[in-house]
Parts: sequence; structure tokens; C-alpha cells
Amino acid sequence: MKEIASQLEQQARYDQWATLRICEAALQAEEVPERFTVLLSHVLAAQEIWLDRMEGKTASGDVWPIYSSETWKDRVNANAHRLTAFITSCNDFDRAVDYTNTQGKAFRNRVNQILSHLFMHAQYHRGQMMQQLRPFVEKAPSLDMIAYFRENVSL
Repeated sequence: MKEIASQLEQQARYDQWATLRICEAALQAEEVPERFTVLLSHVLAAQEIWLDRMEGKTASGDVWPIYSSETWKDRVNANAHRLTAFITSCNDFDRAVDYTNTQGKAFRNRVNQILSHLFMHAQYHRGQMMQQLRPFVEKAPSLDMIAYFRENVSL
């Protein structure tokens, strides 16, 4: 259990690092495409919704909001703090979570499946965001996990 939690915490730290990097690049860009803002806002809202579900709260909120650029980094950090706290306190990553999706359909998934989805979902959309942003930045940041390890993890 401890090793699973450690791996998930590392994923959460990487997720925060990569999302902050792309936010910082966007904030320094000549222009921020609307689609970038749509995708980033979606990722942040989806994280909040999934955390609500895993914490046993009724998930509310729009899955496609538009967040102002002034709030991006604070939202990334707040989600990361909440996610890390959840992972640290979780005693059963195989626990089933019953929830209703945004279309009103009922589902059941395990915490570890939801966390995997949460990280893959963000990674998928960061790739899309990078495509949107690349024409407007002098040098696009590397979001590769190996770059994160090189900068943040010692052997």
C-alpha cells in the first residue's frame, strides 16, 4: 500500500509540475489561444469533480468552465494540494466509488482507476494545449516526465 501511495504521490507532483509549466508558458506567450484556455479550464474542473467524487461529496460544477488566466496557477496548486492530501490519507485504493457522470448516468470505479484516469486525462489535454500554444511561444517547455525526474528527483 505504501509503494502504491508513493507512486501516486509522484504522479501528482509531476502533474502539478507539468501543468504549472504550461501555465507559465501561456502567461508569457504573445497570445493565448481560446482553445488553450478551454482545455486548461476543463482539466482543472475535471480534477475538482473527480476529487469530490472520491471524497464522497456530490460533484457539482461545469466540466467545461472558462477560468481566467489570473486564477490558473492558484487552481493548479489547490488541486495538487487536495489530491496529495487525498492520496496520503487514502487507506484503500481498491475502494469502489459510486458516482453519477455529467450526463446523469450512474457508474462505479475503484479509486486507483479514477486516479489513473485523472492523470492520463490531464496528460492528454496538456498535449493538446501544447499544440495550441507552440506558435505563440519562443521556446515551448518540455513536459516530459523524464525532464521532471531530471529536475526534481535524485537517485
